[in-house]
Amino acid sequence: VTSIGQYAFRSCTSIKSVTIPGTVEQVPNYGFNGCSSLENITFGNGVKTIANYAFENCKSIEKVVFPESITSITNNSFNGCSSLVEVYFEGKVPPSNSSTAFSSNASERLFYVPTASVDRYKEKWGSSYTNLIVGYDF
Repeated sequence: VTSIGQYAFRSCTSIKSVTIPGTVEQVPNYGFNGCSSLENITFGNGVKTIANYAFENCKSIEKVVFPESITSITNNSFNGCSSLVEVYFEGKVPPSNSSTAFSSNASERLFYVPTASVDRYKEKWGSSYTNLIVGYDF
C-alpha cells in the first residue's frame, strides 16, 4: 500500500484498529474521519503527514504514538477525539503542528516527547502547549 484516498474510510464505525504502513507518506484529508470505534492506530516509520480532519471525531482513540518520520500534523487532524489523552512523539525534531490539530480537549492531553527535545517542542509549538509537553525516554 502506497496511498490512501481522501474519505477512504470516513464514518466506518466498525473499524477498531488500523496500521498505516511506512510506505504511505500521508494520511489524507478525512481519511478516517468519524470512525467512532477506532481505538488503535499504528503509524509505520515513513508516514510524514497527517492531513486535515484525518482522524477528526474518532472518539475511541486514547493514545497515539507518532514515529520519527512525522513532519506535519494539520488542521483538525485529531479534533473531536474526546478520549485522546496521551500523544507520543518519537522524533527529536518537532513536526509542524497546526494550532487546531488537537484543538478539542487539548488542555486535558499530555504530549510526550524525547526528553532532550522538550525545549525545542515548546519553542516551536508555542505557549498554549508549554505546560502540556513532557519529556519521555523512549
